Amino acid sequence: MPGEWNALKRTDSRPVLCGTVLFLLYVVACAQAHQGTPALASARISAEHMQQCSDQAVDWMQQYLRLDTTNPPGNEMRAAQFFKKILDAEGIENQAFEYAPERANLWAVLPHSAAQTKRPIILLNHMDVVTSDATHWTVPPFSGEVVNGSIYGRGAQGMKEEGLAQLVVMVMLKREKIALDRDVIFLAVSDEEAAGTGTDWFIANQRELLRNAEFLINEGGENLLQNGKAVDHRG
Repeated sequence: MPGEWNALKRTDSRPVLCGTVLFLLYVVACAQAHQGTPALASARISAEHMQQCSDQAVDWMQQYLRLDTTNPPGNEMRAAQFFKKILDAEGIENQAFEYAPERANLWAVLPHSAAQTKRPIILLNHMDVVTSDATHWTVPPFSGEVVNGSIYGRGAQGMKEEGLAQLVVMVMLKREKIALDRDVIFLAVSDEEAAGTGTDWFIANQRELLRNAEFLINEGGENLLQNGKAVDHRG
């Protein structure tokens, strides 16, 4: 299974997903903090609930990896429907937008609960993956199979892993009834690996759903700020 983006490589796949989820919870908490050190929402979640969510995340990750969203052609509608089914079951407001045959974006939101609010934070991910040659894999690239404690599949350490972690954050915020002083928006888009049509369509046609957000979390993250200004860290 060549390439580092094909598996959650740990002795147990749960720490990888849980670590990402806790990091995202921390970022959301920091984005909400008024002053000083924020009280982390994750610190108030019981060990039992964390274990339940961990087990759920692994199951959902396997299901998500089994959806072939190779781009081209993408077929991200199947992934949008996967997200929508979970969000509907959790009572989280969401909409799927099929902007072309089998190409879709999925938007969801957890509204603020405070009287005085800040601008939203967006959890952005893409549902498509690059091509894969099954003859180079020891398990099928869309099997979501667990091998020696690692989950294998195209996108397992790419954006599917982060997108699933963002979904779990939405679910945990809702289940744990975390008070929010800003909207938290989940946005899964199509066609990042090719032409970027999913993002372009959403901005052109549903821009108001972004609600003039203040923060956006995406894959990567090497841009540094110092005193509010970008820092060139390339040496």
